Amino acid sequence: MNLLNDPWIPVLRSSGRRGLIAPWQLTDGVDGNKIVAVASVRPDFDNSLLQFLIGLMQTVMPPVDEYEWGDRYDTPPAPQIIRDGLQPWSGAFQLHGAGPRFLQDHEPLDGEAKSISALLMESPGGQTIRLNKDHFQKRDRITGLCECCTAAALLSLQTNAPSGGKGHRTSMRGGGPLTTLVLPADGELPSLWRMVWANVLPASAVAKTTPVAPTDDVLPWLGSTRASDRGQTTTPLDVHPLQAFWGMPRRIRIQDPDGSEHACSLCGALGPQCQSYVTRPYGTNYTGAWRHPLSPYRRGADGLPICLHPGQSGLGYRDWPRYVFGDQVGGLPATVVHAAITRAPRYRRLGQRLRMHVSGYDMDKMKARCWYETTMPVFVLNEDQQTKFAAEVQGLVDAAGQIAANLTQAVRDAWFDSGPGRKGPDTTFLRRDFLAATEPRFFDELAAVHDRFLGSASEAQATGERWHRGLCRMALEQFDRIVGSARIEHEDPKKYAKARANLIRFNNGKKIKDLLGVAI
Repeated sequence: MNLLNDPWIPVLRSSGRRGLIAPWQLTDGVDGNKIVAVASVRPDFDNSLLQFLIGLMQTVMPPVDEYEWGDRYDTPPAPQIIRDGLQPWSGAFQLHGAGPRFLQDHEPLDGEAKSISALLMESPGGQTIRLNKDHFQKRDRITGLCECCTAAALLSLQTNAPSGGKGHRTSMRGGGPLTTLVLPADGELPSLWRMVWANVLPASAVAKTTPVAPTDDVLPWLGSTRASDRGQTTTPLDVHPLQAFWGMPRRIRIQDPDGSEHACSLCGALGPQCQSYVTRPYGTNYTGAWRHPLSPYRRGADGLPICLHPGQSGLGYRDWPRYVFGDQVGGLPATVVHAAITRAPRYRRLGQRLRMHVSGYDMDKMKARCWYETTMPVFVLNEDQQTKFAAEVQGLVDAAGQIAANLTQAVRDAWFDSGPGRKGPDTTFLRRDFLAATEPRFFDELAAVHDRFLGSASEAQATGERWHRGLCRMALEQFDRIVGSARIEHEDPKKYAKARANLIRFNNGKKIKDLLGVAI
Protein backbone atom coordinates (compact mmCIF):
# COMPACT_ATOMS: atom_id res chain seq x y z
CA MET A 1 0.00 0.00 0.00
CA ASN A 2 1.27 3.46 -0.92
CA LEU A 3 0.27 6.06 1.66
CA LEU A 4 0.21 8.95 -0.80
CA ASN A 5 -1.53 7.31 -3.75
CA ASP A 6 -3.93 4.77 -2.23
CA PRO A 7 -7.09 5.53 -0.20
CA TRP A 8 -6.44 4.55 3.43
CA ILE A 9 -7.39 7.51 5.64
CA PRO A 10 -10.93 7.10 7.07
CA VAL A 11 -12.93 10.33 6.87
CA LEU A 12 -16.41 11.73 7.47
CA ARG A 13 -18.18 13.96 4.94
CA SER A 14 -20.72 16.69 5.65
CA SER A 15 -23.49 14.39 4.37
CA GLY A 16 -22.64 11.88 7.10
CA ARG A 17 -21.12 9.41 4.66
CA ARG A 18 -17.86 7.71 5.67
CA GLY A 19 -15.12 6.39 3.44
CA LEU A 20 -11.39 6.16 2.75
CA ILE A 21 -9.35 8.80 0.93
CA ALA A 22 -5.77 9.23 -0.25
CA PRO A 23 -4.05 12.42 0.99
CA TRP A 24 -4.35 14.04 -2.44
CA GLN A 25 -8.15 13.84 -2.12
CA LEU A 26 -8.13 16.15 0.91
CA THR A 27 -10.00 18.92 -0.93
CA ASP A 28 -12.46 16.62 -2.69
CA GLY A 29 -16.00 18.04 -2.48
CA VAL A 30 -15.06 21.33 -0.78
CA ASP A 31 -17.86 23.06 -2.66
CA GLY A 32 -20.44 20.39 -1.87
CA ASN A 33 -20.14 17.19 0.14
CA LYS A 34 -16.91 18.27 1.83
CA ILE A 35 -14.71 16.17 4.10
CA VAL A 36 -15.12 17.46 7.65
CA ALA A 37 -13.09 15.10 9.86
CA VAL A 38 -10.73 12.19 10.14
CA ALA A 39 -12.95 9.37 11.41
CA SER A 40 -11.02 6.24 12.35
CA VAL A 41 -11.90 3.73 15.05
CA ARG A 42 -9.72 5.39 17.73
CA PRO A 43 -9.20 8.99 18.87
CA ASP A 44 -5.40 8.61 19.05
CA PHE A 45 -5.44 7.40 15.43
CA ASP A 46 -7.56 10.42 14.44
CA ASN A 47 -5.07 12.77 16.07
CA SER A 48 -2.01 11.10 14.56
CA LEU A 49 -3.58 11.02 11.09
CA LEU A 50 -4.41 14.71 11.32
CA GLN A 51 -0.80 15.40 12.31
CA PHE A 52 0.31 13.25 9.36
CA LEU A 53 -1.71 15.40 6.93
CA ILE A 54 -0.39 18.61 8.49
CA GLY A 55 3.19 17.35 8.33
CA LEU A 56 2.70 16.27 4.72
CA MET A 57 1.43 19.67 3.60
CA GLN A 58 4.14 21.42 5.64
CA THR A 59 6.86 19.28 4.08
CA VAL A 60 5.75 18.97 0.46
CA MET A 61 3.51 21.98 -0.24
CA PRO A 62 4.25 24.76 2.28
CA PRO A 63 3.18 28.29 1.42
CA VAL A 64 5.98 30.70 0.59
CA ASP A 65 4.54 33.43 2.81
CA GLU A 66 1.37 34.49 4.60
CA TYR A 67 -0.14 35.82 1.39
CA GLU A 68 0.10 32.43 -0.30
CA TRP A 69 -1.16 30.78 2.89
CA GLY A 70 -4.23 33.02 2.81
CA ASP A 71 -4.89 32.35 -0.88
CA ARG A 72 -4.92 28.58 -0.33
CA TYR A 73 -7.01 28.91 2.81
CA ASP A 74 -9.66 30.89 0.92
CA THR A 75 -9.42 28.84 -2.30
CA PRO A 76 -8.24 25.26 -1.68
CA PRO A 77 -6.16 23.65 -4.43
CA ALA A 78 -7.88 21.03 -6.58
CA PRO A 79 -7.14 17.37 -5.73
CA GLN A 80 -5.13 16.97 -8.94
CA ILE A 81 -2.83 19.85 -7.95
CA ILE A 82 -2.17 18.20 -4.58
CA ARG A 83 -1.60 14.86 -6.33
CA ASP A 84 0.97 16.41 -8.67
CA GLY A 85 2.76 17.98 -5.70
CA LEU A 86 2.89 14.71 -3.78
CA GLN A 87 3.95 12.54 -6.70
CA PRO A 88 7.75 13.03 -6.37
CA TRP A 89 7.47 11.85 -2.76
CA SER A 90 5.28 8.79 -3.30
CA GLY A 91 8.18 6.32 -3.44
CA ALA A 92 9.07 7.22 0.15
CA PHE A 93 5.64 6.33 1.53
CA GLN A 94 5.35 2.59 0.93
CA LEU A 95 4.06 0.54 3.86
CA HIS A 96 5.57 -2.69 2.48
CA GLY A 97 7.99 -3.66 -0.24
CA ALA A 98 11.66 -4.10 -1.02
CA GLY A 99 12.58 -0.40 -0.82
CA PRO A 100 12.21 2.16 1.98
CA ARG A 101 9.19 1.65 4.21
CA PHE A 102 7.23 4.40 5.93
CA LEU A 103 8.49 4.95 9.51
CA GLN A 104 10.32 1.61 9.46
CA ASP A 105 13.95 0.60 9.58
CA HIS A 106 15.71 0.87 6.25
CA GLU A 107 16.95 -2.73 6.38
CA PRO A 108 15.24 -5.92 7.64
CA LEU A 109 15.70 -6.52 11.36
CA ASP A 110 16.72 -9.73 13.09
CA GLY A 111 14.81 -10.85 16.13
CA GLU A 112 11.72 -12.54 17.44
CA ALA A 113 8.47 -11.39 15.85
CA LYS A 114 6.02 -9.59 18.14
CA SER A 115 2.25 -9.52 17.79
CA ILE A 116 1.01 -6.54 15.78
CA SER A 117 -1.11 -5.65 18.82
CA ALA A 118 2.05 -4.34 20.54
CA LEU A 119 1.95 -1.33 18.19
CA LEU A 120 -1.05 -0.06 20.18
CA MET A 121 -0.11 2.26 23.02
CA GLU A 122 -2.27 0.54 25.64
CA SER A 123 -1.24 -3.05 24.87
CA PRO A 124 0.20 -4.96 27.84
CA GLY A 125 3.97 -5.40 27.75
CA GLY A 126 5.88 -8.64 27.99
CA GLN A 127 6.44 -8.42 31.75
CA THR A 128 2.76 -7.61 32.38
CA ILE A 129 1.76 -10.73 30.47
CA ARG A 130 4.37 -12.91 32.18
CA LEU A 131 3.12 -11.79 35.60
CA ASN A 132 -0.51 -12.28 34.50
CA LYS A 133 -1.38 -8.65 35.32
CA ASP A 134 -3.22 -7.79 32.11
CA HIS A 135 -6.54 -7.42 33.92
CA PHE A 136 -7.98 -4.45 32.04
CA GLN A 137 -6.15 -4.56 28.70
CA LYS A 138 -6.21 -8.25 27.85
CA ARG A 139 -3.67 -10.05 25.72
CA ASP A 140 -4.67 -11.53 22.35
CA ARG A 141 -7.50 -9.02 21.77
CA ILE A 142 -5.82 -7.99 18.52
CA THR A 143 -4.78 -10.84 16.24
CA GLY A 144 -4.37 -8.93 13.01
CA LEU A 145 -4.77 -5.42 11.55
CA CYS A 146 -5.66 -4.32 8.06
CA GLU A 147 -3.08 -2.21 6.27
CA CYS A 148 -4.98 1.02 7.03
CA CYS A 149 -5.07 0.37 10.79
CA THR A 150 -1.48 -0.91 10.73
CA ALA A 151 -0.26 2.34 9.17
CA ALA A 152 -2.27 4.40 11.68
CA ALA A 153 -0.99 2.34 14.63
CA LEU A 154 2.62 2.67 13.46
CA LEU A 155 2.17 6.42 13.02
CA SER A 156 0.59 6.79 16.47
CA LEU A 157 3.37 4.81 18.17
CA GLN A 158 6.21 6.76 16.53
CA THR A 159 4.40 10.04 17.29
CA ASN A 160 3.67 9.27 20.95
CA ALA A 161 6.40 6.70 21.70
CA PRO A 162 6.72 6.22 25.47
CA SER A 163 9.69 4.76 27.29
CA GLY A 164 9.72 1.05 26.54
CA GLY A 165 12.63 -0.43 28.42
CA LYS A 166 16.36 -0.19 27.84
CA GLY A 167 17.19 1.38 24.50
CA HIS A 168 13.60 1.94 23.38
CA ARG A 169 13.56 5.67 22.75
CA THR A 170 10.71 8.08 23.37
CA SER A 171 9.28 10.32 20.69
CA MET A 172 10.95 13.60 19.81
CA ARG A 173 8.54 15.33 22.23
CA GLY A 174 8.79 12.68 24.96
CA GLY A 175 6.30 9.94 25.78
CA GLY A 176 2.70 10.98 25.14
CA PRO A 177 3.25 14.63 24.11
CA LEU A 178 0.55 17.25 24.36
CA THR A 179 -0.66 18.53 20.98
CA THR A 180 -2.53 21.80 20.45
CA LEU A 181 -4.10 22.26 17.02
CA VAL A 182 -5.89 25.32 15.68
CA LEU A 183 -9.50 24.74 14.63
CA PRO A 184 -11.27 27.45 12.65
CA ALA A 185 -15.05 27.50 12.99
CA ASP A 186 -16.99 28.41 9.86
CA GLY A 187 -20.32 28.77 11.64
CA GLU A 188 -20.83 25.19 10.48
CA LEU A 189 -18.50 22.22 10.23
CA PRO A 190 -15.13 23.41 8.88
CA SER A 191 -13.65 21.41 6.04
CA LEU A 192 -10.81 19.02 6.83
CA TRP A 193 -8.69 21.04 4.41
CA ARG A 194 -9.07 24.17 6.53
CA MET A 195 -8.41 22.22 9.72
CA VAL A 196 -5.15 20.99 8.19
CA TRP A 197 -4.13 24.23 6.50
CA ALA A 198 -4.80 26.29 9.65
CA ASN A 199 -1.84 24.43 11.18
CA VAL A 200 0.55 24.85 8.25
CA LEU A 201 3.17 27.61 8.44
CA PRO A 202 5.08 29.53 5.77
CA ALA A 203 8.21 27.60 4.79
CA SER A 204 10.54 30.12 6.41
CA ALA A 205 8.82 29.73 9.78
CA VAL A 206 9.81 26.05 10.02
CA ALA A 207 13.00 25.79 8.01
CA LYS A 208 15.21 28.14 6.02
CA THR A 209 14.97 25.81 3.05
CA THR A 210 12.20 23.45 2.07
CA PRO A 211 13.39 20.23 0.41
CA VAL A 212 12.36 19.78 -3.20
CA ALA A 213 12.97 16.02 -3.04
CA PRO A 214 12.73 13.46 -0.22
CA THR A 215 15.98 12.79 1.64
CA ASP A 216 16.90 10.85 4.77
CA ASP A 217 17.58 14.23 6.39
CA VAL A 218 13.81 14.82 6.35
CA LEU A 219 12.39 11.28 6.18
CA PRO A 220 14.74 9.18 8.33
CA TRP A 221 13.58 5.82 6.95
CA LEU A 222 15.16 6.64 3.58
CA GLY A 223 18.61 5.95 5.03
CA SER A 224 20.32 3.93 7.73
CA THR A 225 18.94 4.52 11.21
CA ARG A 226 20.82 7.01 13.35
CA ALA A 227 21.23 4.31 15.99
CA SER A 228 21.87 5.38 19.58
CA ASP A 229 23.47 2.20 20.94
CA ARG A 230 26.66 4.10 21.78
CA GLY A 231 24.99 7.19 23.18
CA GLN A 232 24.61 8.98 19.86
CA THR A 233 22.05 11.79 19.88
CA THR A 234 20.20 13.70 17.17
CA THR A 235 19.73 17.44 17.62
CA PRO A 236 18.06 20.00 15.31
CA LEU A 237 21.54 20.79 13.97
CA ASP A 238 22.13 17.20 12.83
CA VAL A 239 19.14 16.81 10.49
CA HIS A 240 16.63 18.93 8.59
CA PRO A 241 14.18 20.77 10.92
CA LEU A 242 11.22 19.20 9.09
CA GLN A 243 12.16 15.84 10.61
CA ALA A 244 10.17 17.15 13.59
CA PHE A 245 7.10 15.84 11.73
CA TRP A 246 8.67 12.48 10.83
CA GLY A 247 10.55 11.40 13.94
CA MET A 248 11.44 7.72 14.10
CA PRO A 249 12.53 6.86 17.67
CA ARG A 250 11.56 3.18 17.38
CA ARG A 251 13.26 0.63 15.14
CA ILE A 252 10.43 -1.38 13.61
CA ARG A 253 9.98 -3.61 10.59
CA ILE A 254 6.43 -4.82 9.91
CA GLN A 255 6.20 -8.28 8.39
CA ASP A 256 4.30 -8.53 5.11
CA PRO A 257 0.61 -9.59 5.19
CA ASP A 258 -0.05 -13.26 4.55
CA GLY A 259 -2.23 -12.45 1.51
CA SER A 260 -5.39 -14.18 2.74
CA GLU A 261 -8.50 -12.18 3.68
CA HIS A 262 -9.49 -11.76 7.31
CA ALA A 263 -11.48 -9.25 9.35
CA CYS A 264 -9.37 -6.52 10.95
CA SER A 265 -9.45 -6.81 14.75
CA LEU A 266 -10.05 -3.06 15.05
CA CYS A 267 -12.20 -1.81 12.16
CA GLY A 268 -13.58 -5.13 10.87
CA ALA A 269 -12.54 -4.48 7.26
CA LEU A 270 -11.91 -7.61 5.18
CA GLY A 271 -8.55 -7.91 3.49
CA PRO A 272 -4.89 -8.87 3.97
CA GLN A 273 -3.82 -8.63 7.60
CA CYS A 274 -0.56 -7.60 9.24
CA GLN A 275 -0.02 -9.91 12.18
CA SER A 276 3.50 -9.29 13.45
CA TYR A 277 6.57 -7.08 13.39
CA VAL A 278 10.19 -7.14 14.51
CA THR A 279 11.67 -4.42 16.67
CA ARG A 280 15.14 -3.62 17.93
CA PRO A 281 16.29 -1.11 20.58
CA TYR A 282 18.39 2.02 20.16
CA GLY A 283 16.50 3.95 17.54
CA THR A 284 17.03 7.68 17.00
CA ASN A 285 17.60 9.53 20.28
CA TYR A 286 16.25 13.06 19.79
CA THR A 287 17.77 15.58 22.20
CA GLY A 288 18.46 19.29 22.35
CA ALA A 289 16.36 22.30 21.39
CA TRP A 290 13.70 20.56 19.28
CA ARG A 291 10.49 22.60 18.95
CA HIS A 292 7.65 20.70 17.32
CA PRO A 293 5.29 23.28 15.76
CA LEU A 294 2.18 21.50 17.08
CA SER A 295 3.08 21.35 20.80
CA PRO A 296 3.44 23.83 23.68
CA TYR A 297 6.65 23.84 25.73
CA ARG A 298 8.14 25.06 28.98
CA ARG A 299 11.74 26.04 29.65
CA GLY A 300 13.86 23.54 31.54
CA ALA A 301 16.51 24.43 34.11
CA ASP A 302 19.10 24.36 31.30
CA GLY A 303 17.01 26.71 29.18
CA LEU A 304 16.07 24.01 26.65
CA PRO A 305 12.40 23.60 25.70
CA ILE A 306 10.52 20.68 27.28
CA CYS A 307 7.25 19.58 25.69
CA LEU A 308 4.17 19.66 27.92
CA HIS A 309 2.32 16.42 28.68
CA PRO A 310 -1.15 15.64 30.05
CA GLY A 311 -1.28 14.57 33.69
CA GLN A 312 -3.62 12.44 35.73
CA SER A 313 -5.87 15.43 36.32
CA GLY A 314 -6.63 15.67 32.61
CA LEU A 315 -6.92 18.80 30.47
CA GLY A 316 -8.66 21.91 31.70
CA TYR A 317 -8.70 25.67 31.77
CA ARG A 318 -5.98 25.91 34.43
CA ASP A 319 -3.44 25.53 31.58
CA TRP A 320 -5.30 27.63 29.02
CA PRO A 321 -3.04 30.70 29.46
CA ARG A 322 0.06 28.59 28.92
CA TYR A 323 -1.34 27.03 25.76
CA VAL A 324 -2.22 30.43 24.29
CA PHE A 325 0.15 33.06 25.74
CA GLY A 326 3.26 31.03 26.41
CA ASP A 327 6.14 33.23 27.50
CA GLN A 328 3.89 35.72 29.25
CA VAL A 329 3.08 33.08 31.87
CA GLY A 330 6.26 31.00 31.78
CA GLY A 331 5.86 28.76 28.76
CA LEU A 332 6.11 28.57 24.98
CA PRO A 333 2.88 28.14 23.01
CA ALA A 334 2.74 25.84 20.00
CA THR A 335 4.10 27.69 16.98
CA VAL A 336 0.85 27.11 15.10
CA VAL A 337 -1.20 28.66 17.92
CA HIS A 338 1.02 31.74 17.97
CA ALA A 339 0.72 32.01 14.18
CA ALA A 340 -3.07 31.72 14.39
CA ILE A 341 -3.22 34.68 16.74
CA THR A 342 -1.33 36.81 14.22
CA ARG A 343 -3.72 35.61 11.51
CA ALA A 344 -6.78 36.45 13.59
CA PRO A 345 -7.87 39.45 11.43
CA ARG A 346 -8.23 37.12 8.42
CA TYR A 347 -10.39 34.67 10.39
CA ARG A 348 -12.55 37.55 11.63
CA ARG A 349 -13.06 38.86 8.08
CA LEU A 350 -14.36 35.43 7.15
CA GLY A 351 -16.76 35.51 10.09
CA GLN A 352 -14.82 32.75 11.81
CA ARG A 353 -13.86 32.24 15.44
CA LEU A 354 -10.83 30.29 16.56
CA ARG A 355 -10.76 27.19 18.70
CA MET A 356 -7.95 24.99 19.91
CA HIS A 357 -8.02 21.19 20.10
CA VAL A 358 -5.84 19.89 22.94
CA SER A 359 -5.02 16.19 23.22
CA GLY A 360 -2.51 13.60 24.36
CA TYR A 361 -1.82 10.48 26.38
CA ASP A 362 -1.31 10.51 30.13
CA MET A 363 1.66 8.14 30.38
CA ASP A 364 3.19 6.47 33.42
CA LYS A 365 6.51 5.57 31.80
CA MET A 366 5.45 2.88 29.30
CA LYS A 367 1.90 2.51 30.64
CA ALA A 368 -0.88 4.48 28.95
CA ARG A 369 -3.28 5.53 31.71
CA CYS A 370 -5.70 7.61 29.67
CA TRP A 371 -6.20 9.47 26.40
CA TYR A 372 -7.39 13.05 26.94
CA GLU A 373 -8.77 15.54 24.46
CA THR A 374 -10.81 18.70 24.65
CA THR A 375 -11.62 21.80 22.60
CA MET A 376 -11.16 25.33 23.94
CA PRO A 377 -11.85 28.77 22.50
CA VAL A 378 -9.03 31.14 21.58
CA PHE A 379 -9.54 34.85 22.26
CA VAL A 380 -7.35 37.28 20.38
CA LEU A 381 -6.50 40.95 20.94
CA ASN A 382 -3.94 43.30 19.46
CA GLU A 383 -0.37 43.05 20.72
CA ASP A 384 -0.40 45.92 23.22
CA GLN A 385 -3.59 44.59 24.87
CA GLN A 386 -2.51 40.95 24.91
CA THR A 387 -0.10 41.25 27.85
CA LYS A 388 -2.71 42.87 30.12
CA PHE A 389 -5.32 40.37 28.99
CA ALA A 390 -2.97 37.47 29.79
CA ALA A 391 -2.24 38.83 33.27
CA GLU A 392 -5.93 39.21 34.12
CA VAL A 393 -6.82 35.76 32.82
CA GLN A 394 -3.97 34.27 34.84
CA GLY A 395 -5.50 35.90 37.92
CA LEU A 396 -8.80 34.12 37.25
CA VAL A 397 -6.98 30.80 36.89
CA ASP A 398 -4.83 31.29 40.00
CA ALA A 399 -7.85 32.21 42.12
CA ALA A 400 -9.65 29.06 40.98
CA GLY A 401 -6.61 26.98 41.81
CA GLN A 402 -6.37 28.48 45.29
CA ILE A 403 -10.06 27.90 46.05
CA ALA A 404 -9.75 24.33 44.75
CA ALA A 405 -6.86 23.83 47.18
CA ASN A 406 -8.95 25.32 50.01
CA LEU A 407 -11.80 22.93 49.16
CA THR A 408 -9.47 19.93 49.18
CA GLN A 409 -8.04 20.93 52.56
CA ALA A 410 -11.49 21.53 54.02
CA VAL A 411 -12.69 18.07 52.97
CA ARG A 412 -9.58 16.47 54.42
CA ASP A 413 -10.05 18.37 57.67
CA ALA A 414 -13.65 17.20 57.91
CA TRP A 415 -12.83 13.59 57.09
CA PHE A 416 -9.46 12.85 58.64
CA ASP A 417 -7.50 13.57 61.79
CA SER A 418 -4.58 15.93 61.32
CA GLY A 419 -1.11 15.27 62.58
CA PRO A 420 2.23 13.83 61.44
CA GLY A 421 2.00 10.65 59.39
CA ARG A 422 -1.77 10.96 58.80
CA LYS A 423 -1.94 11.65 55.10
CA GLY A 424 -5.22 9.91 54.35
CA PRO A 425 -6.20 8.65 50.89
CA ASP A 426 -5.63 10.47 47.61
CA THR A 427 -8.01 13.43 47.23
CA THR A 428 -6.72 14.90 43.97
CA PHE A 429 -10.11 14.10 42.41
CA LEU A 430 -11.57 16.99 44.41
CA ARG A 431 -9.46 19.55 42.59
CA ARG A 432 -10.14 17.94 39.23
CA ASP A 433 -13.90 17.85 39.78
CA PHE A 434 -13.99 21.44 41.03
CA LEU A 435 -12.12 22.77 38.01
CA ALA A 436 -14.29 20.71 35.64
CA ALA A 437 -17.46 22.06 37.26
CA THR A 438 -16.30 25.68 36.94
CA GLU A 439 -14.91 25.42 33.40
CA PRO A 440 -18.03 26.57 31.49
CA ARG A 441 -18.25 29.67 33.72
CA PHE A 442 -14.53 30.34 33.23
CA PHE A 443 -14.88 30.62 29.48
CA ASP A 444 -17.95 32.82 29.91
CA GLU A 445 -15.90 35.16 32.09
CA LEU A 446 -13.02 34.96 29.63
CA ALA A 447 -15.34 36.18 26.89
CA ALA A 448 -16.46 39.02 29.16
CA VAL A 449 -12.85 40.05 29.81
CA HIS A 450 -12.15 39.92 26.08
CA ASP A 451 -15.20 42.07 25.32
CA ARG A 452 -14.12 44.59 27.93
CA PHE A 453 -10.74 44.98 26.28
CA LEU A 454 -12.62 45.62 23.05
CA GLY A 455 -14.57 48.33 24.87
CA SER A 456 -17.94 46.61 25.19
CA ALA A 457 -18.12 45.26 28.75
CA SER A 458 -18.00 46.29 32.40
CA GLU A 459 -15.03 47.00 34.66
CA ALA A 460 -12.43 44.47 35.74
CA GLN A 461 -13.71 44.44 39.31
CA ALA A 462 -17.18 43.37 38.14
CA THR A 463 -15.64 40.38 36.33
CA GLY A 464 -13.52 39.49 39.34
CA GLU A 465 -16.46 39.74 41.74
CA ARG A 466 -18.67 37.53 39.56
CA TRP A 467 -15.95 34.92 39.19
CA HIS A 468 -15.21 35.01 42.93
CA ARG A 469 -18.85 34.57 43.89
CA GLY A 470 -19.25 31.67 41.48
CA LEU A 471 -16.12 29.92 42.76
CA CYS A 472 -17.12 30.32 46.41
CA ARG A 473 -20.63 29.04 45.74
CA MET A 474 -19.36 26.00 43.85
CA ALA A 475 -16.80 25.21 46.55
CA LEU A 476 -19.49 25.21 49.25
CA GLU A 477 -21.86 23.14 47.13
CA GLN A 478 -19.19 20.51 46.53
CA PHE A 479 -18.10 20.50 50.18
CA ASP A 480 -21.67 19.98 51.41
CA ARG A 481 -22.36 17.32 48.82
CA ILE A 482 -19.18 15.36 49.47
CA VAL A 483 -18.85 15.66 53.23
CA GLY A 484 -22.57 15.80 54.00
CA SER A 485 -23.30 12.59 52.09
CA ALA A 486 -21.86 10.34 54.80
CA ARG A 487 -24.13 8.53 57.25
CA ILE A 488 -24.77 10.63 60.35
CA GLU A 489 -23.23 8.05 62.68
CA HIS A 490 -19.94 8.36 60.80
CA GLU A 491 -19.81 12.15 60.87
CA ASP A 492 -18.21 14.50 63.37
CA PRO A 493 -20.46 17.61 63.35
CA LYS A 494 -17.85 19.73 65.12
CA LYS A 495 -15.14 18.93 62.55
CA TYR A 496 -17.64 19.45 59.73
CA ALA A 497 -18.68 22.90 60.99
CA LYS A 498 -15.10 24.02 61.62
CA ALA A 499 -13.87 22.87 58.21
CA ARG A 500 -16.78 24.59 56.46
CA ALA A 501 -16.22 27.85 58.35
CA ASN A 502 -12.52 27.79 57.46
CA LEU A 503 -13.38 27.17 53.80
CA ILE A 504 -15.56 30.29 53.76
CA ARG A 505 -12.92 32.33 55.58
CA PHE A 506 -10.00 31.30 53.39
CA ASN A 507 -11.98 31.74 50.17
CA ASN A 508 -12.72 35.33 51.15
CA GLY A 509 -9.14 36.11 52.16
CA LYS A 510 -6.97 38.93 50.88
CA LYS A 511 -4.75 36.71 48.74
CA ILE A 512 -7.58 35.51 46.51
CA LYS A 513 -9.25 38.91 46.26
CA ASP A 514 -5.95 40.51 45.26
CA LEU A 515 -5.62 38.01 42.42
CA LEU A 516 -9.01 39.10 41.12
CA GLY A 517 -8.72 42.82 41.81
CA VAL A 518 -11.68 42.63 44.16
CA ALA A 519 -12.03 45.17 46.96
CA ILE A 520 -11.69 43.73 50.47
